[in-house]
Amino acid sequence: MKNKTAPVLSAFILTVFFLIACSLFTGPIDATPQPDPYYFEPVTEVLIFEPDSLPAAQVGVPYEAKIQITQNVTPLDSVNISNGALPAGLELVQMGDEDAAMISGIPEESGTYKFTFFAGCVGTMVSGQIGEKEYEIVVTDPAASTAGGLPVSYDNITFEIPLELNSSVSSSNTTDVEFPYINPSNGLMAEHIAFQFTNFPAAGTARLMVFNASEYAAYGQPLQEAVAALLSGADASQPFPDELLQGEFSAQAQPINFKNGHGVRQLTQVLTNFAPITNEELFYYYQGITTDGEYFVSAIFHVNAPFLVSNGSPDAVTPADGIPFGSGTDLDFPAYLSAVTQKLNDAPADSYTPSLLILDRLIESIQIAIQ
Repeated sequence: MKNKTAPVLSAFILTVFFLIACSLFTGPIDATPQPDPYYFEPVTEVLIFEPDSLPAAQVGVPYEAKIQITQNVTPLDSVNISNGALPAGLELVQMGDEDAAMISGIPEESGTYKFTFFAGCVGTMVSGQIGEKEYEIVVTDPAASTAGGLPVSYDNITFEIPLELNSSVSSSNTTDVEFPYINPSNGLMAEHIAFQFTNFPAAGTARLMVFNASEYAAYGQPLQEAVAALLSGADASQPFPDELLQGEFSAQAQPINFKNGHGVRQLTQVLTNFAPITNEELFYYYQGITTDGEYFVSAIFHVNAPFLVSNGSPDAVTPADGIPFGSGTDLDFPAYLSAVTQKLNDAPADSYTPSLLILDRLIESIQIAIQ
């Protein structure tokens, strides 16, 4: 009897081989690979922190400072102080409804508090963006003020802010380009310490800077001349060095000594294209040096005179006792400048806002410890 199973089995095996062959050779030869749905490109944008610096605080006075995070691709996930510490009495809280954090509370102790603020963002299958920024909060204590003013201390530099100014300061180490350079091609200045005044009586710049004298002199020829002039020994009993009074306009020039140094203050204004002297642009400018020649002090404070026009606009009204600027063929600029200079020199120091005597007291209180 013939075995009928063998042909059936053979036919089954051939069918299986045929199906396998079809599956191998009938599929698309150049199939496009599909992206992995679980792979995400890492985020490379750098987080931006605003503001660049935080306002000063006072002991016993409620304080708030908001830090905003921008350029984040995903929402803010966490914030903390990764280095240093907040002033006692203040706390950091993430704001749940926006990409920001709030520092708030009532400061308990005066001092300069440096810390590093950390922010991290939500990650989706990859780590979210992270970033850090160094901040400082200067806390002053009005109750500790002397009769002369509010004490400030930072990095071996001390001075007093006269109480009449009703101002506070924030301090920082910076490479900002400082006056007298306006649009320099020399690049950033050497690192120096800057005190930025807030709530100053006259709108505009209110800033005090301390430089390493040799690094300051190396930045440009005018600064080299200023340092050399002060190193020559000029003080309150000697004539003004000409290098400190250079420029088209100078008034109320007086030698002012500080606790371990000397220098000269003056009123001046950057003059371009025969501009009028205005309250918007007039400022108190001080240049000084420590007795050992190691540190150079520069200060620029905007001041107002009651008889000056407010700004350089053609519509600005000259006060009744002011000196008209003139225009066109009526403008005799050298005569105008001479008349304004004389009027500024004749004006009492305490007729300015703020008083020049008050600013002199601030300069006189400076002490720079020798490191």
